Amino acid sequence: MSQILKIGYFADGPWSHNALDKILMDDQMSVQFICARFENPDSVLQKKASINDIPFFVEKNVNSDNFLDLINKFGCNVLVSMSFNQIFKK
Repeated sequence: MSQILKIGYFADGPWSHNALDKILMDDQMSVQFICARFENPDSVLQKKASINDIPFFVEKNVNSDNFLDLINKFGCNVLVSMSFNQIFKK
């Protein structure tokens, strides 16, 4: 029995929309949350998150302790960055 890949999705723009659609079609993957760019949150991603009952975040600093504590609760196996504009620190 294979394990579901839990994904944290940091994204923006058309490429991220298409990639998200592909991920959502794969029953071996589960998007645990979506985080959009802070300056101009992607309304298409927000709508897709709402339709698919996926938590949607807009975070000024993805490296802040509070945000890291929040996303750690999702138990993601991988974080995906698709046209995202923040650098992840160790």
